[in-house]
Amino acid sequence: MKRFTNNLILLFFASALFFALADSTSAQNKRDMRKAKSLVSQGDKLFNKREYKGAIDKYTEAISLVDNYAYAHFWKGNAYYYLKQYDVALDEINIAQTQGYTPLIDLYRIRWYLNYTQGKYDDAISDLNNALQIEPNNVAFKAGLGDVYYAKKSYRDALNIYNEIVDQLPNNGNTYYSIANSYYNLGETELQKTAAEKAVQNGTQFMSDAYFLIGKAYQKNRKYAEAASNYERSINVKRDNYDTYRSLSDVYRNLNRFKDAVQITKKALEEYPRDGNLYTDLAWYYSLADQHAEAVGAAEIAISLLPDKYQAYTYLCRGYNDIKEYQKAIAACNDALKLNPEDGETNFYIGRAYEFSGKTDTAQKFYKKALAGLIEYTQRYPDFADGYYLLGNAYFSNGMKAKAIESYIKSLEFSPDFKKARYNLGYVYIQNGDLSSAEAQYNALLGLDKVLAARLKEAMPKK
Repeated sequence: MKRFTNNLILLFFASALFFALADSTSAQNKRDMRKAKSLVSQGDKLFNKREYKGAIDKYTEAISLVDNYAYAHFWKGNAYYYLKQYDVALDEINIAQTQGYTPLIDLYRIRWYLNYTQGKYDDAISDLNNALQIEPNNVAFKAGLGDVYYAKKSYRDALNIYNEIVDQLPNNGNTYYSIANSYYNLGETELQKTAAEKAVQNGTQFMSDAYFLIGKAYQKNRKYAEAASNYERSINVKRDNYDTYRSLSDVYRNLNRFKDAVQITKKALEEYPRDGNLYTDLAWYYSLADQHAEAVGAAEIAISLLPDKYQAYTYLCRGYNDIKEYQKAIAACNDALKLNPEDGETNFYIGRAYEFSGKTDTAQKFYKKALAGLIEYTQRYPDFADGYYLLGNAYFSNGMKAKAIESYIKSLEFSPDFKKARYNLGYVYIQNGDLSSAEAQYNALLGLDKVLAARLKEAMPKK
């Protein structure tokens, strides 16, 4: 998710531009000093007109005559700041300090931000703390300090600062957003949600991202309908919010709304037409929606964009399996395994392709590798329904029906409407002779997919 600097720092650079001629800095040649002062005066006028390049030229000429000229270095640094040449700006401001520029508060006011842009976070913190010693109640300095701690990933320190600001400005939506973002990074979901809701209520400038954080909190708590609603609001506010598109499509998957997952991913591709990860997602959602030819097409585009990433090859393999082109499936899976040899999902799909090609001994070798890989995968991602679904498939393919049942049940805990998991669970119950449990899955499937429910019914022994 994008990180925005709290807009309170803009207060630092909103003051009117006015200048006074610099005092004499040393006993320089009087003629050079008069000429340097004249050049600085010209630079100031150009600066006030926002002609920053011209101002830099004049300040540079002045410095060439009188090197120990803190004022000229300081405003030359400011001109570079407005041209967004932050590294050069920082060099000039540092020279101004070594040459004794005053007042220091003005130097701290710009230099902390320049240090921040260059990733010199400890130097930025030092400048802000020095500034706060001079102006202890300056909210803009506090906001900057919170943002620097956030950038440094010192989220607890950032929170402490943001909460001080809220005490001073209780209706500042942007600060509530910063608080929510900090809680998000700390994994404190309920506090994240509460702060993001306050950000929305108080009109944060980052409304789309605040809705995203609310949606994330609901998603983590498996309240998928509420998560989807907030993600939809996020996109309505800001159409190019990349993280929201991917999170919303994932929530639609959890809700068994695979066609909606397809559609929202296609909308994301309108904003990011060359994004290989989105095409990879699209291939997966097409497969889940039983649009197998489209899954193959999306996977092929994903591979063209991300030829060194294994996942698109894996989904291409899955798509070819689903349209019964098993030799092509084997080739695609082998391409994936070159990039990630231990991937459980890929090993499962290539095992399936060999099984359906009549090579059961080869299939079993891959099914065993799939089992090991998928066990490891679910340990790394313990909240992912599809991982447990695939693990259930691997257990079943290895003849471990009880373990398969456990995995399908686990998958359904995270995605109760996952119809393929319900079908497979019902099928394994039939294999085990547990017809009452199979009947329960059939009844659940009736409300999700009548065609799949009918297939499960057909697999049951006739009474």
